[in-house]
Amino acid sequence: MKKICCAIAFIPLLLFGQSNQESTMSPSEWTGVWDNVKNVPTFNLKAIGYNDIPRDLLFKGVLVECLEFDDANGHNLLILTQTGMFPVSKKNEEGVYEKSNDRAELNAYLYVRSDEKSNYKSLWKVFDFQDCDDADLYLGFSKKSLSITDLDANGIAEVSFQYVLSCRSDVSPSDRKLYCFESSDKFLFRGVTTLEGMSTDEATIDAKVEMSSAIKELMQKKWTQFESDSFQQFSYPQN
Repeated sequence: MKKICCAIAFIPLLLFGQSNQESTMSPSEWTGVWDNVKNVPTFNLKAIGYNDIPRDLLFKGVLVECLEFDDANGHNLLILTQTGMFPVSKKNEEGVYEKSNDRAELNAYLYVRSDEKSNYKSLWKVFDFQDCDDADLYLGFSKKSLSITDLDANGIAEVSFQYVLSCRSDVSPSDRKLYCFESSDKFLFRGVTTLEGMSTDEATIDAKVEMSSAIKELMQKKWTQFESDSFQQFSYPQN
């Protein structure tokens, strides 16, 4: 979907740093992102809450999921956030701010430290947004798409997840992006969701290093598994 950028943005509902401020998204939409059925026992993988996150780790948005685990890199904290929908404004010719469009943002962060005496450092970060004007807006992680694996048994976690982006006023597919990280190596499948009667599209693959057969198989499986479109959309609370 085409994104609309504005030169000057005023974002009154955007959340900076750690905040438990409510957003425009229903609480039920924040759950179920992590597929916790097949864990790697040696990673000591578990979900933690907002209050367990170190105060010096800043993130933007409302917390969707936070996982901690141990791998060959050290102790990891994975943080997923979304903002829901908020208005974006810009100055008109009279110098008065007026609404130009709606926006939603999404973030994923992986922090790691080598031992308890070390500080956390950022290993990778994903940021994305969707602008929308007078249409149905959505940007969010696909449920059960987040998994932590060690397919090649090298002791380094593979972190994979999908999210969808849409601004539409008709029955059309959403954009979707499926990520997999192994340490700082990034693998990305891009494409669209599948509507009833459509066949799954071939993903556009973005990878700067060679993808192992195990990771490629995982991503191809997920690309098919999370192909359907649930037609989710945001809305502002009614007065």
